[in-house]
Amino acid sequence: MRKQFFVLCSFVVLSACSSSQKQELVEGAPLTTDTSSKVESMRSEHGSSDSRDSIVAGALNGKSSLAESVRSGNDEAIFRSATQVLAQNPADHKALFALGMYHFKKGQMLAAQYFFFKALKENPSSSELHNNIGLTYLGLKEKREAVKSFKKAIELNPNDAIAAGNLGSLYLEDRDFTKAAIVLEMALKKNSKDVKLLNNYAVALANKGKYDQAQSLYKDALKLSPNGKEVLFNYAILLIENLKQNQEGIEMINKLKFLGPTENMRAKIHVLETKAQLK
Repeated sequence: MRKQFFVLCSFVVLSACSSSQKQELVEGAPLTTDTSSKVESMRSEHGSSDSRDSIVAGALNGKSSLAESVRSGNDEAIFRSATQVLAQNPADHKALFALGMYHFKKGQMLAAQYFFFKALKENPSSSELHNNIGLTYLGLKEKREAVKSFKKAIELNPNDAIAAGNLGSLYLEDRDFTKAAIVLEMALKKNSKDVKLLNNYAVALANKGKYDQAQSLYKDALKLSPNGKEVLFNYAILLIENLKQNQEGIEMINKLKFLGPTENMRAKIHVLETKAQLK
């Protein structure tokens, strides 16, 4: 019988899993209003007529407004500001990125993908965009394409912990624990205090028989999030089924029962309690 465990997805639009798992959004590099070098270039090539200066001023105002909208987190303001920027410069990759984020948050995956691909054309080395495109593929239930996108993000930036975490979550979902362990280790080197990564890497190692390492990771995760239900559940499985530390496992279960386990956990909890009592 297949062992049950819970994966905590660390997916983000920078910077997946079943529909019940949470997706997060990361907006990538901060927008900047420092466009002085571009302004000087435009003036030297096209002169300094009032009409040209007004176009430049409009572009600067649009970028400034978009940067402010992103800082405020107001989605509708981001949409308006990004649209304003694109009216001046249809190839502005940051505005295209922002519109992709806007549509992703609304669950409009095809529209989000359209803008992310347009941004990618202007900024092909962006690992963030490849990661985000991977998430749109997941939203469209095209898992194979999502894996390709996450891999491409890591290829472009081996330090992209978010893309590595996303890819590792997918490998766990497919029960490919060897590949999951490799990419999740990469992710943890850059983000060692991410509870989701700690949990998922522990799941991968436990299923590879590396119980002591998995236990250490679960302990680290619980220090950061003492009431994490999925971590408590997975740790209880490790303690009772693998390490035979029944008393410690029952302590995890009792805490989980106090917090209120999910419906999917209840049957397994009963099995674990029975096993612990028989040994």
